[in-house]
Amino acid sequence: MKKILSILFFLGIISYAQQKITIPQAINIISKQTMLSQRMAKDKIYKSNANDENESAQRSLISSVVQFENNLSSLKGMSLPDNLKKEITHIELIWIGYKEKIMEEDSESNKEVFLYNNVVMSVCENVFIKLLKIAKKSNSYPYNTKDLKFSNAYIATNNLKYTTQRLALYYTAYFYKISKYDNTVFESIVSNIEDQVTSILEIKEKNTEYAENTESINSEWKNIKTLLNNVRQKKFISVHTSPKPEIIYDGSNKLLKYSDLLGRTYKAVNEINN
Repeated sequence: MKKILSILFFLGIISYAQQKITIPQAINIISKQTMLSQRMAKDKIYKSNANDENESAQRSLISSVVQFENNLSSLKGMSLPDNLKKEITHIELIWIGYKEKIMEEDSESNKEVFLYNNVVMSVCENVFIKLLKIAKKSNSYPYNTKDLKFSNAYIATNNLKYTTQRLALYYTAYFYKISKYDNTVFESIVSNIEDQVTSILEIKEKNTEYAENTESINSEWKNIKTLLNNVRQKKFISVHTSPKPEIIYDGSNKLLKYSDLLGRTYKAVNEINN
């Protein structure tokens, strides 16, 4: 596995070399890093326990590790304010430890990854927020419009990518007893997704493509919420009566896909109109 990762990482470095990354591109990249921090943990824990689906999760995990390292290389090559450069260096340092645990196969590393994912996610999220402030100050995407609801919907769509992965991560960890079920944490994740879906619904009718992609997200989220009703009411996950992790896992991946499509649609329409 390490040999495959080395080859893919080397090819990725070549493809990223000499590219000039803009602030909007950097926002997109760091958003992906936040999502990947959760997806890697989700896939690692899932593949260790779901024997029938572990090959797919393993492929996804390898891909995520390569993407994270390539994205980090791109961010390091940017001309950024000193405070943000320090943040990128911080990500690079904590990634060393996180990657080591991600690559380990023993069950103890699953517990460590579950505890550690918040650290990586939080630092990436902080850079995302700071880059948004730079974009707002320079009136660059997603702030190259007077429509605040659009800007909010764009941010919500990016956040939805990581919160959906986070939902599956925590559900899987709770189901397989990697960690004791924490209703406060789980409800917070659900609430965040609900808020994000609400934000993107506010501009749904502004464009037919917005409407189509937004409805895919809204429909899938309603399905997942229905599946989780019993868990949320009882504040408990049962291995016998609660949804199997693969159902939430697949649903989170669909939401990630739909969110990515909607984000691309926002960008394409914005470029046409500005």
